[in-house]
Amino acid sequence: MTGLVPPWEGTRLYMARVDPHLIHGCDVILDIDAGSLTDLELLQCKYIRRLLGVSTRCSRVFLFTETGLVPLNYRRVLLSLGFLAYALAQPPERLVHRALATALRLARDGTPCWITDLQWVLCHLPVAVDVLVTDLGDAACVPGVVDRVHDSLDSHLQTRFQASARSLLLRNRSDGPPSTTTPCPVAQFRPYLRLRIPDHRVTLTRLVFSDHALAAEHLCWYDAQRHGIPLTDRVCRFCHVAVETPVHALLDCRHHAALVSLRDAFFADLQARVPGIGARLRGLSGAAVIQLVLSMRPALALLARFTCTVLALYDRAPIYVPPQFWIVE
Repeated sequence: MTGLVPPWEGTRLYMARVDPHLIHGCDVILDIDAGSLTDLELLQCKYIRRLLGVSTRCSRVFLFTETGLVPLNYRRVLLSLGFLAYALAQPPERLVHRALATALRLARDGTPCWITDLQWVLCHLPVAVDVLVTDLGDAACVPGVVDRVHDSLDSHLQTRFQASARSLLLRNRSDGPPSTTTPCPVAQFRPYLRLRIPDHRVTLTRLVFSDHALAAEHLCWYDAQRHGIPLTDRVCRFCHVAVETPVHALLDCRHHAALVSLRDAFFADLQARVPGIGARLRGLSGAAVIQLVLSMRPALALLARFTCTVLALYDRAPIYVPPQFWIVE
Protein backbone atom coordinates (compact mmCIF):
# COMPACT_ATOMS: atom_id res chain seq x y z
CA MET A 1 0.00 0.00 0.00
CA THR A 2 1.30 3.46 -0.87
CA GLY A 3 0.13 6.82 0.41
CA LEU A 4 -2.76 7.40 2.78
CA VAL A 5 -5.93 5.43 2.10
CA PRO A 6 -9.07 6.57 3.98
CA PRO A 7 -9.79 3.96 6.66
CA TRP A 8 -13.29 3.07 5.46
CA GLU A 9 -12.08 2.41 1.93
CA GLY A 10 -9.04 0.65 3.38
CA THR A 11 -11.21 -1.79 5.33
CA ARG A 12 -13.16 -2.57 2.14
CA LEU A 13 -9.89 -3.16 0.29
CA TYR A 14 -8.75 -5.38 3.14
CA MET A 15 -11.85 -7.56 2.93
CA ALA A 16 -11.60 -7.76 -0.87
CA ARG A 17 -7.87 -8.20 -1.43
CA VAL A 18 -6.13 -9.21 1.81
CA ASP A 19 -8.65 -11.23 3.81
CA PRO A 20 -9.06 -13.92 1.09
CA HIS A 21 -5.36 -14.79 1.43
CA LEU A 22 -5.55 -14.91 5.24
CA ILE A 23 -8.59 -17.21 5.33
CA HIS A 24 -7.70 -19.49 2.41
CA GLY A 25 -8.59 -23.07 3.27
CA CYS A 26 -9.66 -22.25 6.82
CA ASP A 27 -13.07 -23.85 6.39
CA VAL A 28 -11.53 -27.33 6.22
CA ILE A 29 -8.00 -26.83 7.62
CA LEU A 30 -8.49 -25.96 11.28
CA ASP A 31 -5.97 -24.06 13.40
CA ILE A 32 -5.08 -26.74 15.93
CA ASP A 33 -1.41 -25.67 16.07
CA ALA A 34 -1.20 -22.69 18.42
CA GLY A 35 1.57 -21.07 16.39
CA SER A 36 0.11 -21.64 12.94
CA LEU A 37 -1.70 -18.30 12.91
CA THR A 38 1.09 -16.10 14.25
CA ASP A 39 2.45 -14.85 10.93
CA LEU A 40 -1.03 -14.31 9.50
CA GLU A 41 -2.15 -12.38 12.59
CA LEU A 42 0.95 -10.19 12.40
CA LEU A 43 0.15 -9.42 8.77
CA GLN A 44 -3.45 -8.53 9.63
CA CYS A 45 -2.35 -6.18 12.41
CA LYS A 46 0.37 -4.63 10.25
CA TYR A 47 -2.19 -3.76 7.58
CA ILE A 48 -4.62 -2.19 10.05
CA ARG A 49 -1.87 -0.21 11.80
CA ARG A 50 -0.64 1.14 8.48
CA LEU A 51 -4.20 2.00 7.50
CA LEU A 52 -4.85 3.94 10.72
CA GLY A 53 -1.40 5.54 10.87
CA VAL A 54 -0.51 4.14 14.29
CA SER A 55 2.68 2.45 15.48
CA THR A 56 3.39 -1.05 16.73
CA ARG A 57 3.23 0.30 20.30
CA CYS A 58 -0.53 0.83 20.18
CA SER A 59 -2.72 -1.77 21.86
CA ARG A 60 -3.77 -4.53 19.47
CA VAL A 61 -7.34 -4.62 20.76
CA PHE A 62 -7.99 -1.08 19.44
CA LEU A 63 -7.32 -2.27 15.89
CA PHE A 64 -10.51 -4.32 16.09
CA THR A 65 -12.77 -2.34 18.44
CA GLU A 66 -12.29 0.81 16.34
CA THR A 67 -12.56 -0.65 12.83
CA GLY A 68 -15.06 -3.47 13.33
CA LEU A 69 -12.71 -5.95 11.65
CA VAL A 70 -12.67 -9.42 13.20
CA PRO A 71 -9.49 -10.91 14.71
CA LEU A 72 -8.22 -13.64 12.46
CA ASN A 73 -8.62 -16.52 14.93
CA TYR A 74 -12.33 -15.72 15.30
CA ARG A 75 -12.79 -14.98 11.60
CA ARG A 76 -11.41 -18.36 10.60
CA VAL A 77 -13.41 -20.41 13.10
CA LEU A 78 -16.63 -18.62 12.10
CA LEU A 79 -15.98 -19.58 8.48
CA SER A 80 -15.36 -23.17 9.59
CA LEU A 81 -18.77 -23.18 11.27
CA GLY A 82 -20.25 -21.79 8.07
CA PHE A 83 -18.77 -24.72 6.17
CA LEU A 84 -20.19 -27.10 8.79
CA ALA A 85 -23.66 -25.63 8.30
CA TYR A 86 -23.25 -26.00 4.53
CA ALA A 87 -22.18 -29.64 4.82
CA LEU A 88 -25.07 -30.50 7.13
CA ALA A 89 -27.53 -28.99 4.66
CA GLN A 90 -26.36 -31.15 1.75
CA PRO A 91 -28.35 -34.22 0.68
CA PRO A 92 -27.04 -37.56 1.99
CA GLU A 93 -25.74 -38.66 -1.41
CA ARG A 94 -23.27 -35.77 -1.63
CA LEU A 95 -19.66 -36.66 -0.80
CA VAL A 96 -19.27 -33.74 1.60
CA HIS A 97 -22.25 -34.97 3.62
CA ARG A 98 -20.86 -38.51 3.70
CA ALA A 99 -17.45 -37.24 4.83
CA LEU A 100 -19.07 -35.20 7.59
CA ALA A 101 -21.16 -38.19 8.71
CA THR A 102 -17.97 -40.23 8.97
CA ALA A 103 -16.28 -37.48 11.01
CA LEU A 104 -19.27 -37.29 13.35
CA ARG A 105 -19.21 -41.05 13.84
CA LEU A 106 -15.49 -40.95 14.63
CA ALA A 107 -16.03 -38.08 17.08
CA ARG A 108 -18.75 -40.01 18.92
CA ASP A 109 -16.30 -42.90 19.25
CA GLY A 110 -13.65 -40.55 20.68
CA THR A 111 -11.38 -40.80 17.64
CA PRO A 112 -9.52 -37.63 16.55
CA CYS A 113 -11.07 -36.17 13.40
CA TRP A 114 -12.25 -32.89 11.87
CA ILE A 115 -15.13 -32.57 14.35
CA THR A 116 -12.91 -33.06 17.40
CA ASP A 117 -10.44 -30.57 15.93
CA LEU A 118 -13.29 -28.06 15.61
CA GLN A 119 -14.22 -28.69 19.24
CA TRP A 120 -10.59 -28.08 20.24
CA VAL A 121 -10.40 -24.80 18.33
CA LEU A 122 -13.66 -23.55 19.87
CA CYS A 123 -12.51 -24.55 23.35
CA HIS A 124 -9.19 -22.71 22.91
CA LEU A 125 -10.60 -19.37 21.82
CA PRO A 126 -9.65 -16.52 24.21
CA VAL A 127 -13.11 -16.98 25.75
CA ALA A 128 -13.77 -20.69 25.44
CA VAL A 129 -16.85 -22.03 23.64
CA ASP A 130 -17.54 -25.59 24.80
CA VAL A 131 -19.76 -27.60 22.45
CA LEU A 132 -20.91 -31.20 22.27
CA VAL A 133 -20.56 -33.44 19.25
CA THR A 134 -24.35 -33.58 19.10
CA ASP A 135 -24.46 -29.78 18.75
CA LEU A 136 -22.06 -29.88 15.81
CA GLY A 137 -24.04 -32.67 14.16
CA ASP A 138 -27.39 -30.87 14.31
CA ALA A 139 -28.05 -28.20 11.67
CA ALA A 140 -30.53 -26.51 14.00
CA CYS A 141 -27.85 -26.06 16.69
CA VAL A 142 -25.08 -24.58 14.52
CA PRO A 143 -26.54 -21.02 14.45
CA GLY A 144 -26.55 -21.10 18.26
CA VAL A 145 -22.88 -22.10 18.27
CA VAL A 146 -22.13 -19.21 15.88
CA ASP A 147 -23.93 -16.82 18.25
CA ARG A 148 -21.83 -18.12 21.14
CA VAL A 149 -18.65 -17.47 19.16
CA HIS A 150 -19.79 -13.90 18.49
CA ASP A 151 -20.50 -13.50 22.21
CA SER A 152 -17.03 -14.89 22.95
CA LEU A 153 -15.50 -12.34 20.57
CA ASP A 154 -17.37 -9.44 22.18
CA SER A 155 -16.43 -10.61 25.67
CA HIS A 156 -12.78 -11.02 24.70
CA LEU A 157 -12.54 -7.57 23.10
CA GLN A 158 -14.43 -5.90 25.95
CA THR A 159 -12.19 -7.50 28.58
CA ARG A 160 -8.99 -6.54 26.76
CA PHE A 161 -10.31 -3.03 26.12
CA GLN A 162 -11.27 -2.38 29.73
CA ALA A 163 -8.00 -3.85 30.99
CA SER A 164 -5.90 -1.53 28.83
CA ALA A 165 -4.60 1.55 30.62
CA ARG A 166 -4.47 3.23 27.22
CA SER A 167 -8.22 3.07 26.58
CA LEU A 168 -9.12 6.00 28.87
CA LEU A 169 -10.23 8.40 26.13
CA LEU A 170 -12.20 5.71 24.28
CA ARG A 171 -14.41 4.66 27.18
CA ASN A 172 -17.97 5.63 28.12
CA ARG A 173 -19.20 5.95 24.55
CA SER A 174 -22.87 6.02 23.64
CA ASP A 175 -24.63 5.25 20.38
CA GLY A 176 -27.42 7.55 19.27
CA PRO A 177 -28.55 11.10 19.99
CA PRO A 178 -27.28 12.89 23.13
CA SER A 179 -30.60 12.32 24.92
CA THR A 180 -30.09 8.55 24.85
CA THR A 181 -27.66 6.36 26.74
CA THR A 182 -27.59 3.42 24.33
CA PRO A 183 -24.15 1.81 24.69
CA CYS A 184 -21.97 1.47 21.62
CA PRO A 185 -21.21 -1.96 20.19
CA VAL A 186 -17.90 -3.31 21.40
CA ALA A 187 -16.48 -3.24 17.87
CA GLN A 188 -17.59 -1.16 14.92
CA PHE A 189 -16.14 1.35 12.47
CA ARG A 190 -15.93 4.58 14.45
CA PRO A 191 -17.07 7.96 13.11
CA TYR A 192 -13.78 9.75 13.81
CA LEU A 193 -12.08 7.47 11.28
CA ARG A 194 -14.21 9.08 8.55
CA LEU A 195 -12.59 12.51 9.00
CA ARG A 196 -11.50 13.79 5.60
CA ILE A 197 -8.21 15.55 6.43
CA PRO A 198 -5.55 12.84 6.86
CA ASP A 199 -3.29 14.77 9.26
CA HIS A 200 -6.21 15.63 11.54
CA ARG A 201 -7.59 12.09 11.45
CA VAL A 202 -4.26 10.38 12.13
CA THR A 203 -3.33 12.79 14.92
CA LEU A 204 -6.67 12.30 16.68
CA THR A 205 -6.46 8.53 16.22
CA ARG A 206 -2.98 8.39 17.70
CA LEU A 207 -4.07 10.58 20.61
CA VAL A 208 -7.04 8.41 21.61
CA PHE A 209 -4.96 5.24 21.07
CA SER A 210 -2.31 6.65 23.48
CA ASP A 211 0.17 6.39 20.62
CA HIS A 212 1.21 10.05 20.79
CA ALA A 213 4.55 11.73 21.55
CA LEU A 214 3.53 13.55 24.72
CA ALA A 215 5.76 12.90 27.72
CA ALA A 216 3.35 10.55 29.52
CA GLU A 217 3.79 8.09 26.67
CA HIS A 218 7.06 9.09 25.01
CA LEU A 219 9.19 8.91 28.15
CA CYS A 220 8.22 5.31 28.83
CA TRP A 221 10.06 4.30 25.65
CA TYR A 222 13.60 2.98 25.99
CA ASP A 223 16.39 5.51 25.52
CA ALA A 224 20.09 4.86 26.13
CA GLN A 225 20.61 8.48 27.24
CA ARG A 226 18.26 8.44 30.22
CA HIS A 227 17.08 6.27 33.07
CA GLY A 228 13.53 5.03 33.33
CA ILE A 229 11.20 7.88 34.30
CA PRO A 230 8.19 7.23 36.57
CA LEU A 231 4.88 8.55 35.26
CA THR A 232 4.69 11.19 37.98
CA ASP A 233 7.95 12.71 36.70
CA ARG A 234 6.96 12.90 33.03
CA VAL A 235 5.95 16.52 33.42
CA CYS A 236 4.75 19.04 30.86
CA ARG A 237 7.43 20.73 28.77
CA PHE A 238 5.70 24.09 29.27
CA CYS A 239 4.65 24.19 32.93
CA HIS A 240 7.07 21.58 34.41
CA VAL A 241 4.40 20.82 37.02
CA ALA A 242 1.67 18.41 35.87
CA VAL A 243 2.15 15.14 34.00
CA GLU A 244 2.07 15.77 30.25
CA THR A 245 -1.00 13.73 29.29
CA PRO A 246 -3.46 14.34 26.43
CA VAL A 247 -5.96 15.82 28.89
CA HIS A 248 -3.36 18.21 30.30
CA ALA A 249 -2.12 19.27 26.86
CA LEU A 250 -5.57 19.84 25.37
CA LEU A 251 -7.48 21.24 28.33
CA ASP A 252 -5.40 22.14 31.37
CA CYS A 253 -1.99 23.68 30.66
CA ARG A 254 -2.03 27.48 30.80
CA HIS A 255 1.71 28.18 30.63
CA HIS A 256 1.84 28.90 26.90
CA ALA A 257 -0.07 31.85 25.47
CA ALA A 258 -0.65 30.28 22.05
CA LEU A 259 -1.98 27.12 23.69
CA VAL A 260 -4.48 29.07 25.79
CA SER A 261 -5.59 31.02 22.72
CA LEU A 262 -6.10 27.83 20.71
CA ARG A 263 -8.16 26.31 23.51
CA ASP A 264 -10.40 29.36 23.85
CA ALA A 265 -10.98 29.41 20.09
CA PHE A 266 -11.81 25.69 20.10
CA PHE A 267 -14.47 26.01 22.80
CA ALA A 268 -15.96 29.05 21.07
CA ASP A 269 -16.20 27.11 17.80
CA LEU A 270 -17.58 24.08 19.65
CA GLN A 271 -20.32 26.17 21.27
CA ALA A 272 -21.28 27.54 17.85
CA ARG A 273 -21.29 24.09 16.25
CA VAL A 274 -23.11 22.29 19.10
CA PRO A 275 -25.42 24.76 20.89
CA GLY A 276 -25.78 24.06 24.59
CA ILE A 277 -22.61 22.00 24.78
CA GLY A 278 -21.19 24.28 27.47
CA ALA A 279 -23.80 23.19 30.01
CA ARG A 280 -23.12 19.51 29.29
CA LEU A 281 -19.37 19.94 29.72
CA ARG A 282 -19.63 21.89 32.96
CA GLY A 283 -18.39 19.89 35.93
CA LEU A 284 -16.93 17.05 33.86
CA SER A 285 -13.38 15.83 34.28
CA GLY A 286 -10.94 16.51 31.47
CA ALA A 287 -11.08 12.92 30.24
CA ALA A 288 -14.88 12.98 30.30
CA VAL A 289 -14.89 16.19 28.24
CA ILE A 290 -12.80 14.55 25.51
CA GLN A 291 -14.92 11.38 25.66
CA LEU A 292 -18.11 13.40 25.24
CA VAL A 293 -16.83 15.53 22.36
CA LEU A 294 -15.45 12.42 20.67
CA SER A 295 -18.96 10.93 20.69
CA MET A 296 -20.48 13.97 18.91
CA ARG A 297 -20.18 13.68 15.15
CA PRO A 298 -20.68 17.42 14.47
CA ALA A 299 -17.75 18.18 16.78
CA LEU A 300 -15.27 15.62 15.47
CA ALA A 301 -13.68 17.83 12.80
CA LEU A 302 -13.20 20.63 15.34
CA LEU A 303 -11.67 18.26 17.89
CA ALA A 304 -9.33 16.74 15.30
CA ARG A 305 -8.14 20.14 14.05
CA PHE A 306 -7.63 21.37 17.61
CA THR A 307 -5.72 18.21 18.55
CA CYS A 308 -3.49 18.44 15.48
CA THR A 309 -2.66 22.09 16.16
CA VAL A 310 -1.97 21.58 19.87
CA LEU A 311 0.27 18.57 19.35
CA ALA A 312 2.16 20.42 16.61
CA LEU A 313 2.76 23.18 19.16
CA TYR A 314 4.13 20.63 21.62
CA ASP A 315 6.31 19.06 18.93
CA ARG A 316 8.04 22.39 18.32
CA ALA A 317 9.30 22.47 21.93
CA PRO A 318 11.81 19.92 23.27
CA ILE A 319 10.38 17.33 25.62
CA TYR A 320 11.33 17.96 29.24
CA VAL A 321 13.43 15.34 31.03
CA PRO A 322 14.16 16.10 34.70
CA PRO A 323 17.94 16.44 35.17
CA GLN A 324 18.19 13.57 37.65
CA PHE A 325 17.18 11.07 34.95
CA TRP A 326 19.89 11.85 32.41
CA ILE A 327 22.71 9.32 32.16
CA VAL A 328 26.02 11.13 32.62
CA GLU A 329 28.99 9.34 31.09
